[in-house]
Amino acid sequence: MRVRTFLAVLAVIAQLHLWADDSAAVPQPKPKAASVSFADMGLLVFDAPADPKWVIRYTLNGSAPKAGSYVYCTPIRVASSLKLKAACFGPDGQGGAAVEVECILKPAEPKDPAAKLQGAINVDFSECPDLKDWALRAQKDAEEQYPFIAEKLGSEKFTPPRQIMLVFKKATKIQIAATGGDTITFNRAWIDAHPKDTGTVVHELTHVIQAYKGRNPGWLVEGIADYIRWWIWEPQERRRLPNPARFKYTNSYQDTAAFLYWVEKQYDKDLVKKLNKHCRENSYKDELFKEFTGKDLDALSKEFVESLAKK
Repeated sequence: MRVRTFLAVLAVIAQLHLWADDSAAVPQPKPKAASVSFADMGLLVFDAPADPKWVIRYTLNGSAPKAGSYVYCTPIRVASSLKLKAACFGPDGQGGAAVEVECILKPAEPKDPAAKLQGAINVDFSECPDLKDWALRAQKDAEEQYPFIAEKLGSEKFTPPRQIMLVFKKATKIQIAATGGDTITFNRAWIDAHPKDTGTVVHELTHVIQAYKGRNPGWLVEGIADYIRWWIWEPQERRRLPNPARFKYTNSYQDTAAFLYWVEKQYDKDLVKKLNKHCRENSYKDELFKEFTGKDLDALSKEFVESLAKK
């Protein structure tokens, strides 16, 4: 019995030594600086782990990185004051000690009143490395369009999320793309089948900037997002008008987008901005259309259909 006990103790000691050796071998992320101070947009660079089997995972909210946290794929853009934490993770999903980088936004003085709000767009294409070029193009489009969407959907005392993540998944239940908070997740199967559909990025980015919290009609939420995509961003030759025989303003997406654009042109050039404000404040009601245009939704819809029939 004593021999068995002794051998068991030796086995435990040996295992503890193995764990100690493993932890000693865990690399630690190496940021170029322990803190970043910036006036508009900061850029945080990490040295890649020497062993390519390890990846750097990070968070932007001060929480400890986990196995499912964002993977560092490109230098991290920062547009807000925050605490970034990063740690190296091995193939088994186990992580090492985290490092923290303080990111401090120091607005330039005096502030240019004509300056547009910028968004920091980061990408995680670790599951789909072959989509790197598509992801970087999406990142560029999102950064270019963010100021214009933020202005178009601006409202008093509101600042949209400025840290936005684009995540690309190879296995997901999401059909095309979906937005949750400040994260947009893309299904790579859709990208493979529709490689030129970068407009999806603009549509989902609009959802981030909408930042609606309450219950709003889905047809209007998606209609505003497609209004930004199809009637503000996409070239005119790609726009599609609804079939007048099948049109309902509640059809959502492109049909509602075309309807909103027409109503703006006919009655109120700031209609979408006003509707967006009420959606954001959870005070939307259908009667707002009559308040802003003098006609209710049914009358506007009938007039729109009549205009379509003449084309």
